Amino acid sequence: MKCNRNLSGNADEYRIRLMRRIGADQVDWLEGPHKPQRLTIEDLQAIKALYRQKLKDLRRAAA
Repeated sequence: MKCNRNLSGNADEYRIRLMRRIGADQVDWLEGPHKPQRLTIEDLQAIKALYRQKLKDLRRAAA
């Protein structure tokens, strides 16, 4: 296994394999321009609470 430090992350090979894995249209969407989100502090707090609850539920299910 090679270290990515010397390969600068090997972006070209990563992109090729990602296209094989998820498809060219998905890679294009990931790389494409996205409209910036303007989230408020309340929005961010709600997102944080949602994912904390999801994590709590996953941990309960795993136990």
